[in-house]
Amino acid sequence: MERFINILDLITIITSVATLIALGFTIHQSNLTKRALLETKKSIEQDKINRQLSLLPEVGWVIQVRVELEQWQKELEDKNLKLKEYLLKKDINILKELSSTTINKPGDLRLSKFQYDKMPVWLSEIWLSGAQYYYDAIASTSSPYIDTDEKVRFSLIEMLSKRCEENIFSIKELLKYLSDMIPEVILETPASVSNHEFFKS
Repeated sequence: MERFINILDLITIITSVATLIALGFTIHQSNLTKRALLETKKSIEQDKINRQLSLLPEVGWVIQVRVELEQWQKELEDKNLKLKEYLLKKDINILKELSSTTINKPGDLRLSKFQYDKMPVWLSEIWLSGAQYYYDAIASTSSPYIDTDEKVRFSLIEMLSKRCEENIFSIKELLKYLSDMIPEVILETPASVSNHEFFKS
């Protein structure tokens, strides 16, 4: 009987030791994982800083493209609100208001070929892609089928609203490529004095 108890004690001790070893291994693995995550985070932050520094010479172009994309996005959002207002009220005057626009052909956007050629290739393609999405929606909403049958007109306005939403989403996706590319501290630089005034003439 005593021998049996000793065997049970031995098994209990072995089990406890095995549990402690397993626990120790789990803690060790957890620490390794935490270290790996910290190193990965540091690496990502460093890559972000390096990317921002490499883009500093192009900061003006990046800001310009971002501002224009944001402006196009806002204009499409405003147009879409008007389209939805018409769908709700069926007021033909809303469509007449939408039809008054200066954008009738791509050239009306007045994009500069000189700027397009001077920008980094990847940035100029984002800029032009945004212009395509903007024009595709804005040109369509500029002629909102005022003279068509009411039922047909309602269906067409629904389609135009859907196109606006899709193109707004696409412009937002383009803006994501420009996020965090410029350090916030540079974007917030005081503009009370022109940069050129700091250099001797």
